[in-house]
Amino acid sequence: MNQSIKIGIIILIIWGLYMNIALIFSFDKIYPEKIELTGVAKVVSQKTEKERSNQYVVKIIQSNVERSKNTKLIVYTSQDCNLRYGDIVQIAGEFSKGDVARNYKGFSYRNYLKQSKIQGSLYSKQTKILEHQSSIMEKIYDLKEKLYEVLDSTYREDSNAFLKGILLGDSSDLDDEIKENFKNSSMSHVLAISGMHVSYVIIGVQLVLDKFINRKKLKNYIILLMLAFFVLITGGAASCMRACIMSGMLLLSQNFYRKNNFYVTILFTFMMLLFINPYNIFAVRNVAFVWRDTWNCVIS
Repeated sequence: MNQSIKIGIIILIIWGLYMNIALIFSFDKIYPEKIELTGVAKVVSQKTEKERSNQYVVKIIQSNVERSKNTKLIVYTSQDCNLRYGDIVQIAGEFSKGDVARNYKGFSYRNYLKQSKIQGSLYSKQTKILEHQSSIMEKIYDLKEKLYEVLDSTYREDSNAFLKGILLGDSSDLDDEIKENFKNSSMSHVLAISGMHVSYVIIGVQLVLDKFINRKKLKNYIILLMLAFFVLITGGAASCMRACIMSGMLLLSQNFYRKNNFYVTILFTFMMLLFINPYNIFAVRNVAFVWRDTWNCVIS
């Protein structure tokens, strides 16, 4: 492998570790372990229905915690509180950072939240809608809701829950037994947006475009736009971004008549994942393959 690529990979590893250490020290110091929090926030997710509450992700605009502006929290509200993406709401309740791993290499809910840049959760005792701000993301989520409605009205409950999982990466409606069966069959990746799903998107869009467009470059650019849209509508999971970035680089190499370099693709993908969120380095299921291949590249 080219010496410059090896040097680039080593620099990337050092930069990634530095960014993560810097983020850990700054990220964990914003909020205390628990606090009565009051503030104003913007809803930046769809509603997720729980057994006794509704769950939303919000971005803080202002609160009684210093340096909390633009941080994200999970907010639980009563079931009769229905919020939309873009709602500006007043919230008040007890904030908690989340549980840490109690056993060695055990599951840490706190680190799980960090992978989405979420500081913790809050059970809002008082939720009041102040105003609504429209955005492009709101339109995208509205389209996602319409897709859900089509699936709900067309298929049985168990079937549409499965389709939501494999098409849009939303397995919240899937029965726990089904999830466990996929896990025991080593097929859990089917329910998480990854390269398999992205390849289906590319093939599907390409089959449609082949009927109307003959220019290969134009088709590739349209597919790139569809991949960007797919990342947004599925929530921007690291596994989805990884697959879309790698596929996008392959399409661009074809447009510019360049040979796609596997190592450069991995290097650039890893760099972008860390740039978007340094905590992606701890998402083992999403980026472990990059660490493995990166290490193999360096020592080879």
